Amino acid sequence: MGSVFKARCEDCGHAFEASDAGGGFTFIQLRCDKCGVTRGVKCPDRRGTAVRWTSEHEAEWERWRRELESMDVRCPCGGEFTESAPLRCPKCGSTDIAKGETVLCYD
Repeated sequence: MGSVFKARCEDCGHAFEASDAGGGFTFIQLRCDKCGVTRGVKCPDRRGTAVRWTSEHEAEWERWRRELESMDVRCPCGGEFTESAPLRCPKCGSTDIAKGETVLCYD
């Protein structure tokens, strides 16, 4: 499950809303490792229904993640979209971000 939360840059004081890396049941959220822009990538078809995750589903998910990581997923800034890129301030690019209250939770 992902969430949107209030955030504040500890370097420049800019306040903004951000989301956790990861995504939900139908997409995975990637972040650029250079500029911090986020991008959603649709997951394999789940037929629009809630899925009770089993070891078979987990194996399918992991195969898809490895495939995604092997793709050339470039940002226009020259960075690379990854799940592990840090959250950055959209104003100054700092990674020194204070996480505040949750605004929205999603699957």
